[in-house]
Amino acid sequence: CLVAAMLIVVWMVIYRATGHSTYWEIELATYLIVATVLLGSPYCLRTKGHIGVDLISELLPARGRLLLSRLIAILGLTLAVMRTVRGPVAFPLRLFATAYVDLFRGLPLLLVFFLLGFGAPALQLSGVPNSALFWGGCALVLSYSAYVAEVFRAGIESVHPSQRAAARSLGLTYGQSLRHVVLPQAVRRVM
Repeated sequence: CLVAAMLIVVWMVIYRATGHSTYWEIELATYLIVATVLLGSPYCLRTKGHIGVDLISELLPARGRLLLSRLIAILGLTLAVMRTVRGPVAFPLRLFATAYVDLFRGLPLLLVFFLLGFGAPALQLSGVPNSALFWGGCALVLSYSAYVAEVFRAGIESVHPSQRAAARSLGLTYGQSLRHVVLPQAVRRVM
């Protein structure tokens, strides 16, 4: 893990010395986020103790981590529900959710970091933040919500169809049966 962090720092210094970029703050934050992901991996946390947790704590405050995790959970659950809604009217929702999940599960996280970290500030749009930490958080939310959506979708589909049928026979609408019967069981199964 330490070797990976050192390689990133060496790569950053060589890349900066050749003069390829003018956004040095974005580069630094991007490399710090990549180092955080590498050092925060379960393998590094098992082998080296708390190095990854310390680096994450220094880079992002507790409120930011909590906000990102809530956004990931909410977006993931919304995408999972969109993928499981049936009927011809919901086809555009299913198509959008399927395309989103397939796209962001197929893109490497580092590529999403680079696309958002370098691409969005380079557009120089008014009202768009230039903070690399903001764009790194957006990249994490976009990528991890696709994986969380698949986990929630598996949980929703694991609920037996007789549970839905029983809820519908009690007079619950589709949305009520999803909210009160299916989702509590699905969340309990995936946790």
